[in-house]
Amino acid sequence: MEGTGPQDLEASWEAFFTQDVSVKAFSAGALERRKLTVAPLDRMIHLAYSGDSADALTAADALAAVVVPWRSPILLQGLVGTAYAKQGRWNEALSAHVAALWLTPRWMCTAAYRVLGAVAADLLHLGRRAEAVRFAERALLWDPTNPEVLGTLHDAGEREGATTVPSLADVPKLSSEEWLRCVAVNGVNVFTDGEEKHRAHAIACLQRGRLEAALFATRQAPAALSAESSLTTRAARAWAVAREAAIVALPGGDAARAKVDANTDGSFEEDLNARFELVTACLARRDPAPLRSLLEDPNREIVLEAARALGKLGVHEHLPLLTAMAAAERAFGMDTGVPSAKATLAGIKREMRAPKLPKEALRKAKTSLRELAPWEAYAVVDAAIDGIEELAEQRNGAGVGEALDALYALVTDDESPDDARVKP
Repeated sequence: MEGTGPQDLEASWEAFFTQDVSVKAFSAGALERRKLTVAPLDRMIHLAYSGDSADALTAADALAAVVVPWRSPILLQGLVGTAYAKQGRWNEALSAHVAALWLTPRWMCTAAYRVLGAVAADLLHLGRRAEAVRFAERALLWDPTNPEVLGTLHDAGEREGATTVPSLADVPKLSSEEWLRCVAVNGVNVFTDGEEKHRAHAIACLQRGRLEAALFATRQAPAALSAESSLTTRAARAWAVAREAAIVALPGGDAARAKVDANTDGSFEEDLNARFELVTACLARRDPAPLRSLLEDPNREIVLEAARALGKLGVHEHLPLLTAMAAAERAFGMDTGVPSAKATLAGIKREMRAPKLPKEALRKAKTSLRELAPWEAYAVVDAAIDGIEELAEQRNGAGVGEALDALYALVTDDESPDDARVKP
């Protein structure tokens, strides 16, 4: 692992703040996580976390020997560093956390405040208060209302004089590429629960200047708290209240709160089912505006539903987001699940490649159908459906949805497949 002297710490901070970490590099260890739930690694982890007996100390060192070569910043910080910290081995914990910092992306606020905050806590326990203050303040750049880091900063600052707590205005900005990586990874990161994902999404929105989306995600975070979280419901709510107050204090914050409270287009409905219904309604009335807002929703399933709907409306400006989400799914081994960004992206691209049916041909076909007796028209429609199904097998589904829509348009005025009928 890494050295822990003052120069080593500054070198790790410089690397963290300047180097470009890819999604694939950040996800290192994600696939190996399954090994951690199976003996003997599972027993090794429990033993390493059990205390400071000789066997526990040996288990922690053995765990580090296994995990360090995976080069996973998440596992170095959350597993190895935590095991050493539980045993009070602060030099070893600091070494693990510094090694993690070298591999952590600055575009993922969850990872950033975790590892920087861990370094600060280690330094505090080692009596290196001035350095602890510096790293705690750096951690707060990515999560200024984090109570754990604020506690470390307070404790470290008792003998180091006044400390400055950064406001949300100081949160580092994200480029367009970093934003795509952040929201894509945040949705499938198996190492964070729903509440923390919502908090991370709020910070990412702030880093892009999206105050309304940040405020909405902050409000939604406590409801996403999982039973396995170490955070209590009361603490989650208090954190959300503090975060909302900090957002409102920003320039434009009052206007953002008013817009979220007004919820004029329905995209800030607290009820998840209501937002799903909004997607359906927007598709029915062919209104892409609220769907674009829903692309910044903290719930990944809502984002994918909105993306599908936009694709059906012929809007494709969000394809880079879907591409990033699909890449994150692959990196974290989540690309076979449902709902899937990979499948959503493939479906939209198939529709984009599908040939458009000429309106004049449809008009003539509809006229011809109306000249037939109803039973004759039904026979023609049945034959057409058979032809579409045969094409579906040949083209792997490309254009099938559009062909069926066109077919229903020939036999019904409302184009509803549930009420298809031949018009005499």
